[in-house]
Amino acid sequence: MQAGVMSPKTVATAIKVFVGILVVSAVGALGYYLYDTYYLHPPLTAVDKSVQEVQADLKRDPRSVNAHIRLGELFVKQNKLQDARQEFQKALTFGKNHPRAMLDLGLVEEQLGNTSAAEKVYLQMERNLSKTQFAQINTYLGDAFVRLGLIYVGRKQYVKGLDYYGKALTINPSDADILVLTANANYERGEYDKARVGYEQALRFVPDFGEAHLGLGKVLEKQGKKDEALAQYKLALRYNPELTEASAGLKRLEGK
Repeated sequence: MQAGVMSPKTVATAIKVFVGILVVSAVGALGYYLYDTYYLHPPLTAVDKSVQEVQADLKRDPRSVNAHIRLGELFVKQNKLQDARQEFQKALTFGKNHPRAMLDLGLVEEQLGNTSAAEKVYLQMERNLSKTQFAQINTYLGDAFVRLGLIYVGRKQYVKGLDYYGKALTINPSDADILVLTANANYERGEYDKARVGYEQALRFVPDFGEAHLGLGKVLEKQGKKDEALAQYKLALRYNPELTEASAGLKRLEGK
């Protein structure tokens, strides 16, 4: 072999090394691209784009109540609860006692664990709206009543909680969710007959309401009506297979 001339084997090895370097470089470049694109600068979601649009609107009109509310609700979707609270507070600065802003503020306070602060907001809504002309059909007021009911029942203050559920039902008497909440509270305090009436009323409006069938099954079991309770647990699972309490009730009664 002439001096300075590589053998075929050496050439082949050099080519393999060169190709290997190219592959490693390409993989590294692709990895950096993916890291930069999807980790450091992830693509904007629909919510992100909406946030940018509303923020642009607020630059044009910083006092827009609806824009602050909209931005706050978008922040809630992003789980930016502190930012959401600030937006709802700004909305209330420019639109005093705005019912939607107040309800949103109460809800975000609850999510932040500030139940007492949420309670104050809902009670203020009651003071603001209860004497207005259309109070009996005001859905914001109805929602505030439901939230107050949930807060008081959560504290085992059943009388106050049931009172607010009742107020909510005067605004929407056919709301099956509120009827079930009322029945649940009565069940918790041992008022099984009242609870049964509530579950049955809910089922008249929404026959496939799994949670109502579950509640009714629990009442019937307490009243010693095994076969009827079993039937309700089965219906509960038919309409909502994820109701583990209904599954447990079914196994418990079938094992007797």
